[in-house]
Amino acid sequence: MGPQDGEEARHSLVNKPPLDFRLDSPAMEAVDAAMERWTGAEEVLRAMEWALARDPEIGRAEFESGAVRVHTIDGARSRDLPTLTVMYRIENPYITVLEAWFRDAKYGQSGSA
Repeated sequence: MGPQDGEEARHSLVNKPPLDFRLDSPAMEAVDAAMERWTGAEEVLRAMEWALARDPEIGRAEFESGAVRVHTIDGARSRDLPTLTVMYRIENPYITVLEAWFRDAKYGQSGSA
């Protein structure tokens, strides 16, 4: 795979329309509870929504079909952002979040070194 192959892959991701994001009841309950506990819960949820809507296959496949996947976004204690893990199903034109698990962030700060 050469540099042009990578450019084509990025170009095809950019030109795909994003998928709509939906929450099943268990995920919605987890979101509601997280909003009461962490001030950054909505921000990390929006980051997850943005990432999955643009690249639904970013998560690890749970079954051979790849339709149900799991993805995690690490939080940051300094910004009161919890770590968020979601289990979701790709149902074009939707991404349905089946379950969401929020937990205290392991890292003190966000970003990369």
